[in-house]
Amino acid sequence: MSDLLRAPAEIKYAEELDWLESIDDNPKPFSWRLSPKMVRLFILGSERADGLDRDVTQKWFGDRSFVERSIVTLASDRGLLLIGDPGTGKSWLAELLSAAISRNSTQVVQGTAGTTEDQIKYSWNVSMVIAKG
Repeated sequence: MSDLLRAPAEIKYAEELDWLESIDDNPKPFSWRLSPKMVRLFILGSERADGLDRDVTQKWFGDRSFVERSIVTLASDRGLLLIGDPGTGKSWLAELLSAAISRNSTQVVQGTAGTTEDQIKYSWNVSMVIAKG
């Protein structure tokens, strides 16, 4: 029996991520496992017009343009800070983005209702971020 309460997205959807990576011939930002197009497809699911051999399930339900803006922000080598009411899917979206982009969602920085935006934005070790990403 596993010690995990819930498998992270990169484990739960490993087969789907492997398949998407195998068919992905689109340009990828440096160190991304999937292209922005495939990241979007992984999170929002496939449609008949995508012309894929198999269906990709929708994993996040909400404003589709919000997901697209998040992907564009990350692809332009900027950080992404998701702020909003509790229970709106921010943590799940962050996990899915991390799983699709790097196959490691265990290093997402999360706050609580008591965490301020300034605590997250200004408590980084800038030297370490530059050195290690």
